[in-house]
Amino acid sequence: MKKTENIVYGELSDVHTLDVYLHDCAVSSAFLYFHGGGLEKGDKSCAEVFAEYLAERGIAFVSADYLL
Repeated sequence: MKKTENIVYGELSDVHTLDVYLHDCAVSSAFLYFHGGGLEKGDKSCAEVFAEYLAERGIAFVSADYLL
C-alpha cells in the first residue's frame, strides 16, 4: 500500500489537505471520505484503519481535512 499525505487542495494549506491511500496494483474505484464534525471541521487521520482496509482490497481511499 502507498500513502501520500497532506496534498493541498484549497486556499488554506494548513486545513485543506488530503491523504491518498492506494493499493500497489491497479485501482478500479475510489472512496472519498470527509470526517464528521458538524460540517465545520474534519480530521482525516481518524480514518486510517478504514483506509488501509479498502486500499488492501484495491479501492483507492481519499481522506480530506476541511474547514467551512
